[in-house]
Parts: sequence; structure tokens; C-alpha cells
Amino acid sequence: MQQINLNIFDYKMIFVGIFLFMHGFVYFNLSRGLFSNADNQLGISVLIGKFINKNTLDLLIKALWLLAGLGFIIIGIMIAFNKQLGELTSLILIAISIVGIISFILYWDGISNNLITAGLIGAIIDFIIIVIVLIS
Repeated sequence: MQQINLNIFDYKMIFVGIFLFMHGFVYFNLSRGLFSNADNQLGISVLIGKFINKNTLDLLIKALWLLAGLGFIIIGIMIAFNKQLGELTSLILIAISIVGIISFILYWDGISNNLITAGLIGAIIDFIIIVIVLIS
């Protein structure tokens, strides 16, 4: 039987992969309507509320959450199992983080009390991911 040799780098990458997977899982569940605090949301986007109705906005945001969620889940699994795509992994992480930030910006209704329910924590995590990818 062959012994598996995991060094500290492997453990870090497994932790990073699990974290990205969990972050994506939250986005995925938001896209399915779970964890949703839509009742607290007025549904009038600060940026595009004049151009789009609430139902269309909800569909757009759920599509962005689904895209970000699946992206983070897939990349998280790939990183945890050390099956990265080289530089493409970094580009995908940046792209799906930007999708998450854009979904927050488009969904926020301009009321500071609704920052958390609109996804501020997720947007902050996405921003941190972008910074870490860019400096590493």
C-alpha cells in the first residue's frame, strides 16, 4: 500500500478549495431561492431600477448567482484536488468574483440597512479573492 504524503502546501490548497466550494454553494443556493431575504429588498436597483422591473431583476440576479456559484464550486473542487488549469484558474477566479460583485451592485436597492441582505459579505469575499489572486 502506497503512503500518501501531504505537506503543508497540500493542506492549504485543500482548505482554499473547500472555502471556494462553500462560497460557491452559498451563491448556488441563493440562485435557487434559499437563504433569500428578498422580502427585505425593495427590488428597485439603484443602478438599473429605472430600466428593469423587479421580476426581470430577480431573474438576472439569480442567473448571475448561479454562474458565480457553479464557477466557485467547480474551481474549489479543482483546487482541493490539485487539478488546476494553470493561469486559467486565476482568470476564472477573477471573472467569477467580478460576476459576484456585479450581482451585488445590481441588486442593492440603495438602503444601507439592506447591504447585508443584498450580498455585501459575498462581495467583500469576492474582492478579497481578486486581491489575493492578483498578488500571488
